[in-house]
Amino acid sequence: MTEEVLEQQPSIKLGVQLSNAREQFNVSVDEMAHKLKLTAKQIEALEGEDYSQLGPVTFVKGYIRSYCREFSLNEADLMTQFSHQREEAEKRMQSFSRRTEREAKDNRLMLFSYAIIALIIGSSLFIWWQNLDVAPIAPEKQTVVQISENEKIEPVTTDRLPIQQADNSEALKLAANEVEDGNTEPEQSLEQIEAQPVTQIVENKRAPTKRATNVDTITMTFKDDSWVEIFDADGERVAFGVKKKGYVMTLEGKAPFNVVLGKHYIVDVKFNGDLIDISHFPTNRLAKFSLPLSE
Repeated sequence: MTEEVLEQQPSIKLGVQLSNAREQFNVSVDEMAHKLKLTAKQIEALEGEDYSQLGPVTFVKGYIRSYCREFSLNEADLMTQFSHQREEAEKRMQSFSRRTEREAKDNRLMLFSYAIIALIIGSSLFIWWQNLDVAPIAPEKQTVVQISENEKIEPVTTDRLPIQQADNSEALKLAANEVEDGNTEPEQSLEQIEAQPVTQIVENKRAPTKRATNVDTITMTFKDDSWVEIFDADGERVAFGVKKKGYVMTLEGKAPFNVVLGKHYIVDVKFNGDLIDISHFPTNRLAKFSLPLSE
């Protein structure tokens, strides 16, 4: 194949140029993945311009340069095209971020307005409910006739208050019967007996509930910018991307975790609160290990 056959037009997408070059040299996806030490899905993502699965930008540039060397492509043109793609993607992300922030602010303002309205309505209902309380009943007067020894009748006026609370508590009646039968200690009053169930209910409501947990925790403190990728025991990716200097990342999940660190020597790693020693990994390449560390 000559360079004229492999030369691509600027209007053709970067991923299409990579794919066409590979196909012109009759190199399969699996063969290319083996050469670049990637998976077939990552090769398809690279040719589809989905760089989210390929790690940092430096790695992506390295893969594109490998294509250029393998298939005699114009490296300068492809790298310029890749830079333009990144600039456009960053502009779209900034626009999306501003729009998301504006929508979040509008949502917070709307929720605050709803809370004010709910507070006003609740206060109005409470005042209305208090005004519905029935006024206390005036004491009823009753005349009792008493006959003295001289058979003189004197009207005696007494006040009889209405019964505010009827003795309809079965627990209280049983307690009174026990006091009369001698089953309850004399020092214990009915008021104390009546208060016992209430105390027991309060204690039951305050009794703490235990919840068993079987999750493991990873804590990473980044002393400089570093790339990280973590998969849990179910194969689900729980962390990915470049973490900035000073960032503290805490993850919970099911062990074992598969961890890949770009600059492991500037990252402090703790597993379930214990500091993990990863200083034995080479500093000139990625550190790949599992948590907990295998013996």
